[in-house]
Amino acid sequence: MKIAVEAFGANASVNIKGWKAALEGLVSGEAGEVWEYFEQSLSGFNHHSPTITQKFTATVNSEGNVEVIVGILRSSPDNRIYSHVNWGTSRRLIRVASGGGPMIFRAKYMSATSRGRLQGGNWAKVGPWTVAFFINHPGTQARRFDEFIHTAMRGSIVHAAKTMLNKQRGNTWRK
Repeated sequence: MKIAVEAFGANASVNIKGWKAALEGLVSGEAGEVWEYFEQSLSGFNHHSPTITQKFTATVNSEGNVEVIVGILRSSPDNRIYSHVNWGTSRRLIRVASGGGPMIFRAKYMSATSRGRLQGGNWAKVGPWTVAFFINHPGTQARRFDEFIHTAMRGSIVHAAKTMLNKQRGNTWRK
């Protein structure tokens, strides 16, 4: 979100410190809600532990811009698994490494998560056991947790920003 704060009129001035504090409060408060949504999206990852991080990419500057990024930002094996679930995977051929034995796996899989909701259930591997040296993997459907969180938070952020702007407009203008 970018908001420019400047005085207008011959005798007007702005309490920049008040605006900066209000913008920082707005952004950090909304970032906390986004964090909670991401925590809900982790509930289906029973044997993996992706980590959520929060990164302030800019402080409030003279133009009044501040940005906070919340999400699965660091690279780790569990975070890559989260990324594959969030973005989905394409069809691919999986082969056994040279000199390796056959793969043994269950033929069907019931996922713990679904598109359009954050909280997952219990995943399960079902069906008969299969032994193979290669698999034509069908790929996975993207769950798009980030898209769901963005849609869920948009109204909240707009409402919080309007409230903050109305309050600051009345509190910080000086003559």
